[in-house]
Formats: sequence, C-alpha cells, structure tokens
Amino acid sequence: MLQRTRYSPPETDRPLARPALQFARAWFRLLNSGAVVAGGKQLKTDGHGHWSVYGDESERSLKKVPPELRVDFVNGAVAHRLRFGGGRGQDIAKAMGLRGGKTPNIIDATAGLGRDSFLLASLGAQVTMIERSEKMHALLVQGMERAAAEGGELREIIGRMTLLKGDAKDLLPEVSGEAILIDPMHPPRKSSALVKLELRQVREIVGNDDDAADLVRLALRHALNRVVLKWPAKADPIQGIRPCTHQILGKTTRYDVFMTGQG
Repeated sequence: MLQRTRYSPPETDRPLARPALQFARAWFRLLNSGAVVAGGKQLKTDGHGHWSVYGDESERSLKKVPPELRVDFVNGAVAHRLRFGGGRGQDIAKAMGLRGGKTPNIIDATAGLGRDSFLLASLGAQVTMIERSEKMHALLVQGMERAAAEGGELREIIGRMTLLKGDAKDLLPEVSGEAILIDPMHPPRKSSALVKLELRQVREIVGNDDDAADLVRLALRHALNRVVLKWPAKADPIQGIRPCTHQILGKTTRYDVFMTGQG
C-alpha cells in the first residue's frame, strides 16, 4: 500500500558521493512535489497521504482504507476501561445512581457502540439497551456474541445486558427502568478533523438524532428515579427541555441529571 511520506536524502560530505547525492535530492524533490511518474502512470497526491493513479480509463485510489466499524467489548478502550476505569467512582456511574450500595435497573435509550452499557453492566447493573439503527443493532449483536464467547467475566457482563431493536420513543413506555441514559449524537464540531474516525462512522450510520429533545421529555415521564443526558461539557443545553437537577462535569463530557421522584 503506497502512502504519502516525507523523504529526506542522506547527509554526507564525501566527495565521491556528491553525484549520487545530487540525483537523490532531485528525485526526493520530485517525489515530494506531489506528482511523479511510475510505470507510465502519473501518481498524484493531495499532500495528506492520498495517492491516485492517472493514465488508465479509471482513476484508482491508493488511499489507505479505514477499518470497518465494529463493536468490541473484548479489546481496546473497553477492555482498558474495564480494568482501570475507576469502578463506581467514574462520572457515569455516579450520574446513573450507582452509589451507596444501590444498583438501579438502567435503560440505555441510545445504545450506539454499547460502551456505556457495558461499563454499567460490569458494575452490576441490569441494562436494557435500545438501538433503532438496523446496522448498529447488528454490530451490537455481533460484539455481544464475541464477548460472551470469551466466557468468564465477559460472559457474566453480557448476561446483564439486554438488547432491543426499535425507536426508544416507542419502546420506553413498554419497559421499566429506574434510570434512563440518553447519549444522542453530539453537535458536530467546527473542525471535523478533531472528530475521531470511529465517531464519524457512527454518525454516518445513525444520523444526527434531531429528536433528542422529544426523547428526553418522554424519558422524564417514564423514568422511576432519574434521566441522565450525556452531553459535551461546553455544549449549550438542548432546547425544549426543563433545566436539569444537577450536573456531573468531566473534562470533555458532562452528565445532566434530571431527578423524576417517581421511585
């Protein structure tokens, strides 16, 4: 796989190497200029690692293909968080009411990649996950199956997670939960380059969650104890919902907690 790389010719003062050095420097200047010719085909680059071959009937992109999105509860960030995340001292655990020996039944109304649900289940909570995207739901099923197949602690955690397919606005009246977590797609950042590839892939699948305010209002009518809105720390509140009871602030994320007093 050919990728854009900044080359530097070797430095040397040996007289006998100067002709070769001059040739090498000329070649490196040509290569770094954004267009070289190889095998009769012209290679062009946009300067950001994206090369294309010209000269055929069709243009063939040589850009590195990003990895396919997958739900992984076994490795990576989820595994690290499971082992070193801080247990019930984490912000999301406190926001959802996992304190003082209490372990509420939780509904994750916007399951997404399932990471928050997995964390809460790892702390002992029974979690019902709701996902309306057919593709995201399928990824969750695959991820849960892989984790369960590992056996041991992972199987036990997955055993506390129930996945439902459908729109939370339709399903919330039919399920019971002491605490409801809502983590809609966050407002797009001004610089898309700052958004991780994985989050961009999720947005492409699930969209922008323009009905987040409707979902929060509905959740407030059905949560027995609280509704928790996970939102960027510096983002404006979602319009059209009442002020939260209190907030738990992190570096990049805040949890707006709405106590319902029904349970």
